Amino acid sequence: MKLYQWQEECLQTWIQHNRRGIADVITGAGKTVLALACISSMLSENLRVRIVVPTVSLAAQWLKTLQEQLPAMSGQPVRAGIICGIRKDSPDNLCTIYVINS
Repeated sequence: MKLYQWQEECLQTWIQHNRRGIADVITGAGKTVLALACISSMLSENLRVRIVVPTVSLAAQWLKTLQEQLPAMSGQPVRAGIICGIRKDSPDNLCTIYVINS
């Protein structure tokens, strides 16, 4: 997946700022693709990823996106899970999605 120029610049700036920052981008511009690129860069350095979302449905959407799109970007299968309410996948996964309002 090729990033747009703004996404590549944002990714590099985020990395330079110790992987901290906020992407303030309009709906439909490619925030999810940017997030996947950020996650891929973290996994390539064996860092764990934690994603925090407000709803279970958004957690399920993120899990599906990680499982379907991230392997193509990172070149490896992704162990991902969800922790919310009664669902408690292994926290040892490389990517864990937490629901804050469960």
